[in-house]
Amino acid sequence: MNTKTVVDNYTAYRWFFTSSNKLVVGGKSAEQNELVLKAFLKSDFPVMHTTKPGSGFMILLSDRWNREDLQEMASFCGCFSQQWKKVKKGEKISVDLFMGRQLYKTKTPYQAFQEKMRKE
Repeated sequence: MNTKTVVDNYTAYRWFFTSSNKLVVGGKSAEQNELVLKAFLKSDFPVMHTTKPGSGFMILLSDRWNREDLQEMASFCGCFSQQWKKVKKGEKISVDLFMGRQLYKTKTPYQAFQEKMRKE
């Protein structure tokens, strides 16, 4: 599937519009995370992922956003994480925020791709 087809079909992924009408798209699986990052990621787009493994990479498709956009995006990311099912009442799920330019790919010894944060 080419990148244009993926972008045109964002509804194949987890997605929503923030209250300020910004589109957020994220993967439902490791394979979809890979496709979402390849198709939608730009250097100035904010990206979120839970601190612990087991969530989609969520990308806000805009380089202009506000605090409320990020709060809504963090809630969305946490709700669709593996932690959501395991968290006890009153506990919080930690979500990391970084920019698209901080992501790069490395191959692990097992030949699987893994997303890493680049320290700036």
